[in-house]
Amino acid sequence: MFFNWATIYVSDVKQSLGFYRDLLKIPVTKQIGELEDEMCVIFLGEEGKTQVELIQNKTEPHPSDTMFFGFSPDNLEEIVEACKGNAIKSANGKFWYVKDPDGYTIQLKIN
Repeated sequence: MFFNWATIYVSDVKQSLGFYRDLLKIPVTKQIGELEDEMCVIFLGEEGKTQVELIQNKTEPHPSDTMFFGFSPDNLEEIVEACKGNAIKSANGKFWYVKDPDGYTIQLKIN
């Protein structure tokens, strides 16, 4: 079995793209709908690998902070600096934790 994607319901897909695509540098691989539409779905990640699916549904919003995601970014210092107001280093010093625009906890692994 292959784990295809994790879905994140977001309140503002433009802000979420700013975080996941622009800051974390996860490429967009597929987009269904336009950013201004009632519903927009965006897949991020490498083709053929596990991806992140962002869903904005303006008529039925679902944002929640109950999910937790882990990434190993190449630009860790840039991300921590951009998120300095909410970046927390783990006790063992191997991870940083930041919040995305909807309050989801993102774990950044130090390589």
